[in-house]
Amino acid sequence: MSPRSNSVSVLDKVIRISNSTVDIERRLNNLLDLLKREFKTDKAGLFTLDRDGMALVLRNMDSSDPKKPETLRFELKDSFIGRTAFMRKPILLGPDQRGKQDWPLQAFFQKYNTLATFPIMDDQHLYGVLALLNIEPREYTPRQLSLLDSISREMAGTIRNSRLYVEAKKRIAELSVLYEVGKAVSSTIDLDKILDKVVTISANVLMAEGCALNVLDESTGVLRVAAVFGNIPAACRFKHLLDKKDKSIEEVMRLCVSRGEAYFGPASKDIFCKYIKKEGEDKSILCLPLSFKGPYKGTLSLYNKTAAASGQRQEFNREDLELMTTMGAMISSSLENALTFQTVDALGQHNEDLVRSLSSLYEISSAMMTTVKMDELLNVIINALTHRQGLGFERALLFLVDEEEKYLTGASMSNVTVEERAEKAEDLAVALSHQPVLTSEQAGRLQDFRNLKLPLNKDGGVLVQTVLNKKPAIVSDVDPDWDSARMFDFGRQPFASIPMLAKGKVVGVCVVDRAFSQDPITTEDIRNLSMLANQTGLAIENSQLYEYIENVNKELTQARERLIEAEKLAALGEMAAGMAHEIRNPLVSIGGFTRRILKVIDKDSPIIPYIKVIIDEVTRLEKTLHDVLDFARDTQGHYSWYALNEVADEALYLLKRDLIEAQIEVIKDFHYNLPNVYVDERQIKHVFFNLFLNAYQAMEKGGKLTVRTFLTQINEMPAVACEVADTGPGIPPEVLPNIFNPFFTTKDTGAGLGLSIVHKILSRHHGEIDVFNRKEEGASFIVKLPSIEYAGIYMG
Repeated sequence: MSPRSNSVSVLDKVIRISNSTVDIERRLNNLLDLLKREFKTDKAGLFTLDRDGMALVLRNMDSSDPKKPETLRFELKDSFIGRTAFMRKPILLGPDQRGKQDWPLQAFFQKYNTLATFPIMDDQHLYGVLALLNIEPREYTPRQLSLLDSISREMAGTIRNSRLYVEAKKRIAELSVLYEVGKAVSSTIDLDKILDKVVTISANVLMAEGCALNVLDESTGVLRVAAVFGNIPAACRFKHLLDKKDKSIEEVMRLCVSRGEAYFGPASKDIFCKYIKKEGEDKSILCLPLSFKGPYKGTLSLYNKTAAASGQRQEFNREDLELMTTMGAMISSSLENALTFQTVDALGQHNEDLVRSLSSLYEISSAMMTTVKMDELLNVIINALTHRQGLGFERALLFLVDEEEKYLTGASMSNVTVEERAEKAEDLAVALSHQPVLTSEQAGRLQDFRNLKLPLNKDGGVLVQTVLNKKPAIVSDVDPDWDSARMFDFGRQPFASIPMLAKGKVVGVCVVDRAFSQDPITTEDIRNLSMLANQTGLAIENSQLYEYIENVNKELTQARERLIEAEKLAALGEMAAGMAHEIRNPLVSIGGFTRRILKVIDKDSPIIPYIKVIIDEVTRLEKTLHDVLDFARDTQGHYSWYALNEVADEALYLLKRDLIEAQIEVIKDFHYNLPNVYVDERQIKHVFFNLFLNAYQAMEKGGKLTVRTFLTQINEMPAVACEVADTGPGIPPEVLPNIFNPFFTTKDTGAGLGLSIVHKILSRHHGEIDVFNRKEEGASFIVKLPSIEYAGIYMG
């Protein structure tokens, strides 16, 4: 066969392989095998440009050696491979050029003596370099070089057509994806559904482990939209911040959401994602800013691209970014439409609620105008606050301001449960005038509530501050020690306190909550409450004025009778008031009401210990009165073993509030290894209470009260002692010998029995009391009691 016929045959084979239907890699390998065989070379290889077009990398080799050498890479102008691509012409190197500039240094090439390279290119683009290597020296004829040039151009066409095929296939896939995305986001106006579809489709299209979508409302500075799919770094999870401001991660959120340019690659190289790497291994990310016409900024972020076949992680590339950029335009438009619809829908709902609220307030106002009697008016207000067609709260308390006494007093409270109101389901107009029939228990609770008085001073609680500041308040941090919490189980859940105003003056306070449903109290609720409170304030003032005029008329008709009885009633009233104020009334009120509370509250209520303390102390006071009457004779006590520290501390707790108000600093210096004492706890607690009370009364302008316990002796026997020292003016020396005498006192009030009872109780316990007086520096009383080891000697 002639050389020309042979060239035609080789070209025919090359064209057949190039146009075969196998994949591109197999075609290129077959071409290299053909070249190796036809041109009798020892090795044939193909080098192609990398992604950046700045270097040539070994891509394919003939099949003579299945083991492919380690990566061979040549920069342009580097060695004979790079220079072939740079100059775009063949280079032939023989053994005489070994060791010169163009001869490669890699060990792979050292066994070859002839190196031939040909640029693979067409008229516009360079695709790579064909390398033919021979162990023995050889030369190529001009016909062979021409044939190899033609083959190189055919290989360029093969690579170009393959790339065009892959690009076309990818574009078709992208168009299909864009169609599906457009179809998905345009199929609904529901924001949640759109968000779910966007993050799911985006992650699936780019084969990412996770996807996050966040949109920030720049006008309010809060996160408006947040959606996630798959595995998302915790530092980029912002869904819990929807419609909120959180300074703790505000920087991260704003950096991620308000980014100005797109990024793809490792997270460690992106300044906006510097927080992500803290969670573990570096992550591959793609972050795309979303553009909106309205006051929004957002980002669509994808994390950790994964190969479909191997499941190994890959890097996101520019093609991924271009696809997401096209998708982002549709996503932004769809999101903005959904946000606009949501805003319009919320505005419509708001207007509907406003009309409903105004209609209810009109009905309530009309009902309040039908009566001037206080009880009926308060019932209308309670019904308006708690009826489902009214303001819809579940419980309510009403307080009125007593301007003369400077108190906030209980007026009325809801007694019908939510379930009872639901069963009746009355129309609002009917329900407002409904007067519930109270059980004896409910009537008792209402009476207890009306006896509640809160002093109007600057140190008062939430309700008092509502009166003084004339502003509504929503209380989320509830206080279990609040009076209504302890007495009426109200205030354990978040509640709202609203002042009722009349002509700029606070006439009362309404307090509401949703303790059963646990629904929050919103700003809309406060707005409706405030509007109702202004109306109720005027109605209450009118009722009070009517009641005042009615009382004045009654007083005028009875004036003559009262004048006749005045002198007699004054004397009798003074005596009765004195007795009631000093002894009977406080004890009866405190004891009776406290025992009643103990009966009506839940057995598991946390306030029971406090109530029992009150009952115990009332009992102690009653016993004290009995002790005064029986002062001359001994009584049989109830003895047991007690820790002196605990008895003294419990007595001190009873005066805790008084000591704080008097700005008296309490210093406790307890010896915590004291033996127990065998005593009547009530009587010993009374001893310490009297001593603490005397110290408190001696330091009207503040001071220090020191309570110290320690070991001591009584008649050379071990004992425990407690010292009570104050920084008052001390005891005048002339009265010091008489302080333990019955009925001796230097005070304007009191019977003078305090220290005499203390002395007698300690004598009964075989204890002692010593006094150390420091003129102008205070007094110190030391109580001594036998310790547990030797108590039996004294107790017989």
